[in-house]
Amino acid sequence: MSKLYNYIKGNDILNIDEDNKIPIIEGILSKGDYVLFVAEEKVGKTVFSQQLCCSLSNGVDFLKTFPINKPCKVWYMFNEVKLWKIKERFRCMSNGIGINTDNITLIYFKFKFNTDTGKEQLKQIVQENRDNVPDVIILDALYKAVNGSLKDDNVINDFNNTFSWLADSLGGCARVAVHHLTKPGKDKNGKYYKRTDKDTFGSAYLLADIDHCFRLEKFGDDPDTKERILKCDTQRDGDIIESTRLLMIEPDPLYYEVVNLHTERIADIIKLFNQYKTLTVKELVKKGKISRSLLYALLKQLLDENIIFKYGSKTKYYSLIKYKNEL
Repeated sequence: MSKLYNYIKGNDILNIDEDNKIPIIEGILSKGDYVLFVAEEKVGKTVFSQQLCCSLSNGVDFLKTFPINKPCKVWYMFNEVKLWKIKERFRCMSNGIGINTDNITLIYFKFKFNTDTGKEQLKQIVQENRDNVPDVIILDALYKAVNGSLKDDNVINDFNNTFSWLADSLGGCARVAVHHLTKPGKDKNGKYYKRTDKDTFGSAYLLADIDHCFRLEKFGDDPDTKERILKCDTQRDGDIIESTRLLMIEPDPLYYEVVNLHTERIADIIKLFNQYKTLTVKELVKKGKISRSLLYALLKQLLDENIIFKYGSKTKYYSLIKYKNEL
């Protein structure tokens, strides 16, 4: 039997593997993360997860805003949407944001993770893909991969343990699970309650085991709106975006992009660059007293307008174009 534990002793207690702190997508996903992505039906969570897959595959900024360190290998495991529809969406996305199909493996599965059959099937998948280890697994949808009631703590613990075993067997890859929210409730005046991550359907252990949870909602009261808001109330560190407004572009090309509504802060950011010449995101957040969500939108605009440039492999640095020859 293989060991399911390890010891950390001596100086290793204080040693930190810096590679584990490098984000895969700045503000969204880091190495080894377990992320839950939730939304109500018909909001567009599968489109979002497929766009995530495309951007990871080719290393293009996610949502045309959040930097990706390098192109990644992605397993897209699905069992809810029909194969032809998945393929059609990928085709439409390739026309808008691009895709590197060599870095994507689609796995259409018909088993539950937390069953004897499911665990054997997952072991077989791992064995067959020793030369195709992913950096990220996207599971769409979580509820289809669970055997038993999602409100049962023991069921969810068994599922989480199996999903964790899969990631560990593949070198500690990051995981993104797509899931849904409970139906919205109304108060005595007939108004819908404000949604939170706690509206995620199922056992509390779903949220207890993850690193952070993203929630996608329609923006405003118009039922036909193409605008969405992406929120993250639940996270275990301060490096994740809090709230970002999105617009869905459809039908072909098909993708989400960030809506920039804060151009008044551009001048403040440029002043910081003139003062310090080169800054990281963490430094900009601290010195500019600005949220990560807004900062990434502002950096995107400045990059698009060729006012700043970014460089660096692991840590990303930003500076004004006029300083490019001095760095």
